[in-house]
Amino acid sequence: MTTDFTQALEIIGLILVLTVLVETYLWYNLLHRRSTAIA
Repeated sequence: MTTDFTQALEIIGLILVLTVLVETYLWYNLLHRRSTAIA
């Protein structure tokens, strides 16, 4: 029971980290495109 709970927490943590990384990557890409478009 406890092992399943910790495993679920690890999976949720991995998903959160992946989503944060993807969001930051997309945000940087958007800012870079805007800066290059303006320049």
